[in-house]
Amino acid sequence: MHCPAMHKDTCMDHDDIDPDSRCRLPFVDRTGLDPEAQAMFDSHKKGGGHTLRGLRGPGGIKLHSPALAKYARPVGRYLRVDAGFTGRVREVAILITARCCDSQFEWAAHEQEAVRQGVPRETIEAIRLGKPVDALDPTDALIVTLGREAFELSQGNIGDVSTGA
Repeated sequence: MHCPAMHKDTCMDHDDIDPDSRCRLPFVDRTGLDPEAQAMFDSHKKGGGHTLRGLRGPGGIKLHSPALAKYARPVGRYLRVDAGFTGRVREVAILITARCCDSQFEWAAHEQEAVRQGVPRETIEAIRLGKPVDALDPTDALIVTLGREAFELSQGNIGDVSTGA
C-alpha cells in the first residue's frame, strides 16, 4: 500500500512562499492578538520542548486562527508529550504522516529528530520511498502500515470497507 500523495508530482512554487515565515502564510501580527493568543505567540517564538520550529511550524500557522490554536495546542502537546509514546514511535508516526500528506516542511523538520530518537535509516527510507515494511522493526512496520492505510482510506483509495471490496 502506498500513500495517496506518493504518486503526485509535487513541487513548491517559490513565488508564493513568504520569505520570513517560509510558509504560504506570513507570520501573524502579535499586536492584533488577544492576551491569551499573545501568550501562545510568545511561547512559540521562544521555542523549547514543545516545538521544533517555533513560529515557523504548525503552531505559528494555527495562530492565524487563535480559537483553533487554543484547542489544537493541548491536543498536540498531549500527542507529543503526555500520551506516553516514545520519541521513536512519535517520530515514525510524524514521518509517515508527513510523507502521506506530501508535507515537505514536516519531513524536513522531523527527519533528523527521528534519527536522534533512534529511528533506523532503513525505516526512514522505507517511509520516504514508499517501500515495503516487511524487513523493518515490527513496531515501526505497524505504525507505517497503519499510517498508509489511514491516509488511503481518508482519500477514498481503498475499496468499500463495509464489503471489503
